[in-house]
Amino acid sequence: DLALAQQAQVRFGETECPVQSVDDTGAPDEYVLVVPLCAFAAGRYPVTVLLPGVGFALGAAGDGQTYFYFEQELQVATIEPRSGPWFGGTLVTIKGSGFGGKAAERAAV
Repeated sequence: DLALAQQAQVRFGETECPVQSVDDTGAPDEYVLVVPLCAFAAGRYPVTVLLPGVGFALGAAGDGQTYFYFEQELQVATIEPRSGPWFGGTLVTIKGSGFGGKAAERAAV
């Protein structure tokens, strides 16, 4: 039922991302879960969908029987500044996706 689908827990690997909305397809027991991606490092992740009190969605189980995978690519959107002195020492800001979820894990010197 729709109330149960709204309680679904969706994970990309070990990262749980909140369900933003649930749409009824009109077919019995079929729903579309809208899940914005959380920030996580580049890689290939199994997608699991757990319905509390019921179990895993077909093809999206957490027991190695997952048929759905998501691949997060490392994407660089901007690098600032675009140049600096030859001898280095310039703080550089790189923006994009696939760097990971925590700021401390995304910082490099």
